[in-house]
Amino acid sequence: ESTVHLIPRSKHLKAGTAAGMVAGEDERVKVIQVPYHFNFHFANAFEDDDGNVVIDSVLTDTVDLGTELDPSVPVWEAADLDEFSPGRYDRLTVDPNGINASTMETICKREPEFPTVPQALSGRRHRYAYTVGAHKEYELLPNGKGKGANGSILKIDARDPAQTEAYAFLPHEFVGEQVFCPKVGADVTQPGSEDKGYLVTFVEDRRDLTTDMVVFDVEGKGALEKGPLARIRMPVWIPPGLHGTFVEGLTFDA
Repeated sequence: ESTVHLIPRSKHLKAGTAAGMVAGEDERVKVIQVPYHFNFHFANAFEDDDGNVVIDSVLTDTVDLGTELDPSVPVWEAADLDEFSPGRYDRLTVDPNGINASTMETICKREPEFPTVPQALSGRRHRYAYTVGAHKEYELLPNGKGKGANGSILKIDARDPAQTEAYAFLPHEFVGEQVFCPKVGADVTQPGSEDKGYLVTFVEDRRDLTTDMVVFDVEGKGALEKGPLARIRMPVWIPPGLHGTFVEGLTFDA
């Protein structure tokens, strides 16, 4: 089974009371059973107008990393990616009071991973999430499984999934996790302004082991599909990576 654990934020509790909270022993910790799934990465979560907790994440029906993996071998070398169930972007709605049943809605099936939303919307209702995805030519294996290589960028519209956009790189190019950077003066918390920003990521060319930093303007319908606004060759090869952040006004001297 899968469960969601809702734990109060420490700022809402008295000093020193957040540490040591245990499910089943502290009534403030809510443990709710939800449809079975496995996920590595969450996009965002927020409370809706009815008091439900809405959780967006990338998940699979199941994943088996084994029980006897050699700790000296990276998991991506030891695990058989052809046996992974295809990933998808789902929205889970949970009633923290346990009165109404939890619901799961699939928003995107194009092998999304590494989801991100604008930092200013973390913990708030969002419309867009940005992820990597499979190349447009990607198809499942005959067994209905398989992990497609990260060869595209997705702009997932959680409010209207039919408006989700994608930009696919060439078959020999692979993309790392993207970072959302708000435009100068933009307030992405305001309706209609959430996508006023740029996506920045690295793209690796496997033919000659070169890497480009690419910048997308994602503001407005169809902006992502126009392709990169800029593409800058890096002086060294940088393999696809994950988990970065954007800090406004921070610069480093070379």
